[in-house]
Amino acid sequence: MQTGLHASAVVKPRPKFRDFFAELASEKIRFDNNAGNWASAFKHVLVFLGDDNPTIQEIDDIWLEEFRAYLLEVDKRSGKPRLQVRHSPTSTEFELR
Repeated sequence: MQTGLHASAVVKPRPKFRDFFAELASEKIRFDNNAGNWASAFKHVLVFLGDDNPTIQEIDDIWLEEFRAYLLEVDKRSGKPRLQVRHSPTSTEFELR
């Protein structure tokens, strides 16, 4: 069925997560009592993403679990992986893992 109109549909690009989180964190840092927490969260999101910039729709349970694992493994101050020290109760030596 033709209507005689030749309008093309405008397709909006899907929002990227990095851009969304940057805007959200910026607002929270300016007006929230937890500005330091938001700044740290944004820093870790940037490190975790690296060069990747998924759309918001691509953030799923798997992505969230991977980000959670990253947060549990990283030293919060330096952003570097933690060194785990394991000590054997029967030895005086320590092992770095």
